[in-house]
Amino acid sequence: MHYIHQNAWRAGLVKRIEDWKYSSFLDYSGLRNGTLCNKKILLELTGYDLTTFYKDSYETIQDFGLQKGDANCRGGAWQVPWSGRP
Repeated sequence: MHYIHQNAWRAGLVKRIEDWKYSSFLDYSGLRNGTLCNKKILLELTGYDLTTFYKDSYETIQDFGLQKGDANCRGGAWQVPWSGRP
């Protein structure tokens, strides 16, 4: 799930994952109170923790081993754009 939420960021369409308003990331991370996402099913199927979902989504980027200048890195300038939850 995290990699899906990273798509717009990795494509260079937004500066932060949460800037893509069409993403369910906002709902799962608690930044928007949407009603289309069934959070209970997500938790049952994945074991994600909604209290750490925001942080975990950015840490997953680090798990991919992306480095500055990487061809797979957005714009060749990988950086984690957060220092804790907004």
